[in-house]
Amino acid sequence: MKLLLSLPLYFKHTMKVKCFLYSDNPSNKSWKEIEYIPLRLLIDTGASQTAITKNILIKMGYTNFKKSNVKKITATGLATFETTNVARLSIAKEYAFSNLEVEVLDWSNTALHGVIGMDVLSQFYIYSDKKTFTIQSQPIILNETEKDQEISRLTEQNAILENRIKQLENNLSA
Repeated sequence: MKLLLSLPLYFKHTMKVKCFLYSDNPSNKSWKEIEYIPLRLLIDTGASQTAITKNILIKMGYTNFKKSNVKKITATGLATFETTNVARLSIAKEYAFSNLEVEVLDWSNTALHGVIGMDVLSQFYIYSDKKTFTIQSQPIILNETEKDQEISRLTEQNAILENRIKQLENNLSA
């Protein structure tokens, strides 16, 4: 079992992991020959899609940004994002994602370069108890009680999200 990240859960901690963004590879060179930069990405299990700041993407040669027509619920309300496809994003230089569509963030004045969303995180096994947050490459085996608790927690979380969507839709139609 390969452990990628395990952090103590304190409110003062920001859960982030070192990632590497590679420049586009039009000449099909080996990935060892392609320029890359390290990124500090926030782990965001509430984000559906990975997002990287626009200034970092431009620095690495990505300029083909497409405006999305999809409205997404964010912490600040409904929003639309530009997107682009990145040639390669690797996590801890061990797990690589190629041709990954990412959202483009207009963040500035922050030490973070974006967020890792569930489009990437869903490829790993994530476990959180009251003390730690863990990401690993192979599953954690849950007993029947833990499975039931997790199903109950996810069902409750889904109901909360559905209510929030209805509230936002009602606000838009009002």
